[in-house]
Amino acid sequence: MEKIPPIKLTAIASGRRFVLDRLGVPMVLAFLWVDTQYLSEKITQAVRDRYPDASQVLVANIASLRGIPGIFHGLAESEMKKAYKETVEKLSGDVDPGDYVIILPDWKSACARALSLRDISSKPAVAVLDGEGGIVGVYQGEPETLAKAALELLDQVILA
Repeated sequence: MEKIPPIKLTAIASGRRFVLDRLGVPMVLAFLWVDTQYLSEKITQAVRDRYPDASQVLVANIASLRGIPGIFHGLAESEMKKAYKETVEKLSGDVDPGDYVIILPDWKSACARALSLRDISSKPAVAVLDGEGGIVGVYQGEPETLAKAALELLDQVILA
């Protein structure tokens, strides 16, 4: 199985650092754009319905921001923190938000490039990594099929 490079990303708000080739548990990566951000909740809910605990699988939204000029990084971070806060307010139960709401800014789009993803702004994508950074699969396509694709890829690693 092909492995993702040791890309290091830091989560918005929690500050938790993730090294994608050594996560310890499988992770769903959602590559969405401004007009497809609404899919984040659908993907996460589908995963949590089947795999409710973060110790089973993590779900992260990758903000591929290579084209954002440095002068606008603060504004982009502010918007991501706002999205984080709004999502955390919807969490139920006594859970650590840092495990259940993961927004990873990728300022160089290293993750999207490593997975050969192109044009995320018009075609959102999901990818699944196993706990050691093995690339289980990547799906880029129609928005309404992303959650199903994420579950099918997750099942390959979790039920194997």
